[in-house]
Amino acid sequence: MHKHSDGANKPLFIYSLAVLVSASAGIALRTAEIGAALEPETGLAVFTPLTVATAVFSCLAAAFFIAFSRLTDLSALKVEYKEAFRPATVLPLAASVIAFIIMLIGAYGCFLHGLDNIHPAASGLLALLAFLSGAAGFALSYHALTGKNTGDSMLSAVADVVFLCFWTVLYYRQQAANPVLIDCMYAFLGLCSSALAFFHIAGFTAGRPSPRSVLLFSGMGIYFCAVALVNSPNVFYSLFFAAVIIRLFAASVLLLRNAAGSGSKTQV
Repeated sequence: MHKHSDGANKPLFIYSLAVLVSASAGIALRTAEIGAALEPETGLAVFTPLTVATAVFSCLAAAFFIAFSRLTDLSALKVEYKEAFRPATVLPLAASVIAFIIMLIGAYGCFLHGLDNIHPAASGLLALLAFLSGAAGFALSYHALTGKNTGDSMLSAVADVVFLCFWTVLYYRQQAANPVLIDCMYAFLGLCSSALAFFHIAGFTAGRPSPRSVLLFSGMGIYFCAVALVNSPNVFYSLFFAAVIIRLFAASVLLLRNAAGSGSKTQV
């Protein structure tokens, strides 16, 4: 039984390790790249091999998550949200509380100080959506822990998608005139991947589960959001990125744990 349990939990270990290693390496490469990308005398951007190295490593990370999501056995996973994402302990609920607090701090700062080159009303709306996204994440985690069926689960799950889509639009408006495309490329990839991850997570609440897509876009979202933290334009965005990373990692770990638990009749 123990050998079978270890084999069933192997994907969870591989995924967690891959996320940690890839995100750490991506942050290190991006930090070194930014440090070497500006000419000391003029301050102008210059070509550096680190730019290519970061891009190539990002492609390799994405390729790994594509392969992992396709090769992992998820046939035993339940299709209902409360089963697929049900935690065995209160740790995922604690993670959702931490993410909610981070979102709340970021939302308050965004509302209070506003965003550069963005109308105050739009900044306030982003703050409101961030608050709703964090609250919805906590509600979904609580309902999954208690096993309660609620009619607002789909609405709660969609709140994350709406927040990320609106954030992507505002970020594009801020970066539209930026001549250095790579400055915002990783952030855009992180936002789009995260939005797709939460979209497929929401599919579980509508009876349209897509666990492989959840794993794929969660892994990519975590990686690219981590890399985007290096040159985030403001502290509010950094907080939002951090909260998204926490939420996506918790969701993907729960998905893999429950797939392994269903197949091996053991708890992780």
